[in-house]
Amino acid sequence: MLLRIAADAKRLVSSANQLAPSPSRFDGTLESFFTNHAARTLIEPGVLERFHRAFASYLDSTDPLALVRAVRGTVRGCDYKACDGSRFRATDNAPAWWLHAALFHGGEIEASSFRAVIETMPTHMFEVAKMCAPTASAAGWHVAHIFPVKDGNTDFARWDTADITRRFVRNIHPCNYFFIPKTDWQTWGGDPRVLAFFAKKYRERYASVWTHFLRFADAEDFDDLESSEEWTYSYSQEERPEAEASLRRQPSPRNRRVSESSDGVVEYSATRLLFKRVRLRVT
Repeated sequence: MLLRIAADAKRLVSSANQLAPSPSRFDGTLESFFTNHAARTLIEPGVLERFHRAFASYLDSTDPLALVRAVRGTVRGCDYKACDGSRFRATDNAPAWWLHAALFHGGEIEASSFRAVIETMPTHMFEVAKMCAPTASAAGWHVAHIFPVKDGNTDFARWDTADITRRFVRNIHPCNYFFIPKTDWQTWGGDPRVLAFFAKKYRERYASVWTHFLRFADAEDFDDLESSEEWTYSYSQEERPEAEASLRRQPSPRNRRVSESSDGVVEYSATRLLFKRVRLRVT
């Protein structure tokens, strides 16, 4: 199925490819969370590879319009020029939501249609529902980025083509975003261990484009964290103390020591790591 224009992605919904809802609670390893939940939000490798080729062709074309995250002094949906004449349009997360939904539901963008798609892609979240198949947001997911889409430089008049390209790629390329539950997304969405974990999964799943994507995004790959799959991801939609939201590695039963002091601090020690958890008392 080919997506030839950006204005009608609703027809891409496929009964064979439905977005799984975000779980309301989870307490287990990152590997288990990925296998049972997050992996069900991913775009098929073949679809992403064909998108990447069309995207690369567009970036190499004459005077491409880039979709870049809005910074101070820009307005979403408005066009601007960098110092060397490179064009960009300011957006929020809308392009990522729209593009993921289109590709996840089986849409593909031909290279010949790419310019028209970019020109008409939504730039504001309120536009997405009118132009898009059900998004991951509607299923309770938050979009998080592996490599930051902003770097603190808001002097866009001094940006050049390299700046625009890097920001464009990081803003819309599916290799740069992943989905986690909206619950506690502030805690998990930027955690370097979570980022490294998803980078590793993408490096494996999208191996045919990953290195090329990194070059486009002007990004250095993450080092694999030792036993990152064993880190625990824990959250619940029920209100709970912030101290209970923690990413931790479970000590092995054969080499851990547990002790509790009189002030309620519990210590778990292992051969390599030590964690402390404050046990809250209600009086």
